[in-house]
This record gives sequence, structure tokens and C-alpha cells, in this order.
Amino acid sequence: MTHNEIASSIRNHVVDGLSGAISDQEFSIAQLIDEIDLTRAQLIYTLSLNQKIDLNSLAQTQSSVPVKCRSMNASCECFLPGDSIPSISVPKLSRLGKGSPVLYLGTNDLRDPIDVYYGMSEVRDHEIRMTTRHRPFAWVDLSSHDNSGLTDIWLFNMSAYIGLKFMKVVGIYDNPSQVISEYSLEETEYPAPPTIQLQIINTLTEKYIRYYRSLNVMPLANQQADGLITQPTAPQQQPQQ
Repeated sequence: MTHNEIASSIRNHVVDGLSGAISDQEFSIAQLIDEIDLTRAQLIYTLSLNQKIDLNSLAQTQSSVPVKCRSMNASCECFLPGDSIPSISVPKLSRLGKGSPVLYLGTNDLRDPIDVYYGMSEVRDHEIRMTTRHRPFAWVDLSSHDNSGLTDIWLFNMSAYIGLKFMKVVGIYDNPSQVISEYSLEETEYPAPPTIQLQIINTLTEKYIRYYRSLNVMPLANQQADGLITQPTAPQQQPQQ
């Protein structure tokens, strides 16, 4: 199912559950798009903790991501030498219980994958080991979210790739709709397996039905007076003429 199809399915389920007592103005497809992404993020974090999900089924591909050389911010956690460092920016990566949200980072022909690290201890280990100290690697700055919601990925030991202008990234993103919109992928399958799509539909359907029912609970008529339940009186018979 596409992103819009999932949203339409949720809306139809909610309308059916409420017997149609809802208007388009109160409950729109656009309202659901962000909530679908948020629910997906919560589900994959929980499932990845126990490694009960195939990460490849959640991934989206960004081709030709531009490489830019720029200075690292003084407050950056990565204290590596260099005034101008190659980097790329990608949408905010998902937080996983276990596993890496970047499944591939490298050249567009998929021949040169680059090691990806998230912590400084991993970076230092890479630089110390004889087998990797000269190998290219990337450090993901998970704290670098500006108003655009992008994450910075810094590239090191890239002397063999001087002149490289674009890279390919296969990743699991917090907001798949951002990638869908950027690459005009509205008609493609939403990045989640059918089981996750069904869980998203069921979770949001139940949430909205409970919410709208709570807004429309009819108050019961008060049948009590002074703590006693009043009994209905029998109808009086009219005297016969």
C-alpha cells in the first residue's frame, strides 16, 4: 500500500466505526500522514529491540546525494583535524533498538561501501586498527537536526575519492514522507512490510475511534432524587360516565 492508501484505509475504518458521524473537515487524509510516520517509528524501534523485523523492508534509497566540503561546528562532538571536511545531509534517521539505520553508504555504483559509525569510540577504534586506519569511514552526527530536519554525515579518509560529487544512501528514516515527497514517490509502496502496515492501520483506527467516541458521549438522564430512585406512577383511570 502507498502512504495515501494507508491513510485512506484508516479514515474509512474510523468513519465505519463511527457510523459515518464525522465530516471531512474534522478528519482529513493530510492529518494522518505525519501520524503514520510516527506510529511506524514507534513500532520498528520496539520490534528491532528483539530483532523481529527485516530492516531491508523499511529502507529507502537516496541516489545522487550531493557531497559538500564545509567546516565542522565548534560544538560538534567529533574532534578530528581538518578545516574543510566532505559531508552529506540526509533526512533524520530512525532510532533503532538494535542495528544501524544506514544500510549502505557509498558510491552510486554500489561498489565502494563506506564504514558508518555513530559513536566516538567506534571512530577511534577505526583509526587505531592497522587494517582500517587508512580506510574511508563516515561519522553520523545524530545531534545535527536543524529546522529542515536533516542529519549531517561527515566523511573521512576520502583522499581516494577526490572529486566525488554524489553518493548513494540506503537508510531507514524517521519521516519516510520527507523522502517520498523529495523524490516524487507518492505512488510507490510505503517503506514497511504488510504486517507493519496493518499494525499502523489498526493502531490509529482504534485511537481515533476512541477519541471521537469520547467527544460524543451522551449524558444519562438523572433518575435519582435525594438518593432514592423514583418509580414511575401508574396512569390514572378516568371515571366512567
